[in-house]
Amino acid sequence: MVDTFDEIIIVDTGSNDKTKNIVCHINNSKIKLYDYKWDNNFSNARNFGIYVSTGDWVTFIDADEEFLEGSLFFYRDIISVFNDMKGKENVVFSFKIKEKNLNNIYDDIPRVVYKNGNCKYFGRVHEEVRCNNNIPLLLKLKIELVHDGYNSMVMKNKRKISRNLNLLKKMLIEEPEYQRWQYFYIRDGLNILPENELVEFINKSIKINFEKSISIENLKVDTYTFKILDIYFEILLKKGFFLEIIQLTDGLINRGINNYNTIYYNTLSKILNEKNNLAILLEE
Repeated sequence: MVDTFDEIIIVDTGSNDKTKNIVCHINNSKIKLYDYKWDNNFSNARNFGIYVSTGDWVTFIDADEEFLEGSLFFYRDIISVFNDMKGKENVVFSFKIKEKNLNNIYDDIPRVVYKNGNCKYFGRVHEEVRCNNNIPLLLKLKIELVHDGYNSMVMKNKRKISRNLNLLKKMLIEEPEYQRWQYFYIRDGLNILPENELVEFINKSIKINFEKSISIENLKVDTYTFKILDIYFEILLKKGFFLEIIQLTDGLINRGINNYNTIYYNTLSKILNEKNNLAILLEE
């Protein structure tokens, strides 16, 4: 990292390990340490990093992440291509983030912004980048990061779930109709919040008319609707409500919304439903 970047800014929000002591003993003028009083807002900390940086492009990496060895080899060349690009102030880049010891991969989390552009982070947790209050153009880089902050032990030790849910509640007060905060509240609350409370919240998040049942015609058209539906299908699957999943996924597929997860839940539910029917026949 030291060879790749012009400066390395460490924003310490109150670490209780030896981070500051280690950094202070590193003799390198590129490395700069700043204290930032934690205010329960990840965006504020990131925007502070943008403010104190001096470069044209600001790259973010969290304390529980690391670049895969060799992944930064062409990074400066890639970024330099965009220096003369028109509209770069409304462009952000993401990395390929892999969860350590898990199969989860995220490639849509903005990590590179143009300092003198219109883009700033927004949201207390699960923050996003907004450029003049609009969602920027996201360009996905194949540079790989490894993240270990969300394995079960780390989550338990840091009480991340409880923290996230409390911060998301505040975001839901600030922007109650914004489905991003609804989705992350549902995702982080899965297996934590009471199931009936979670299902009710799902219904409010994705239905046009709350008084009517979930159907294809009553679904909101939003970026996060189908991510929320995946969680809803998972809940229904555990409860054995296969016919409800089949009805909804058949409707999605018939309308051309046949992504991997829709087909997966549709196929699995049909198999399990037939298995149940066969078991009933054998009992008779």
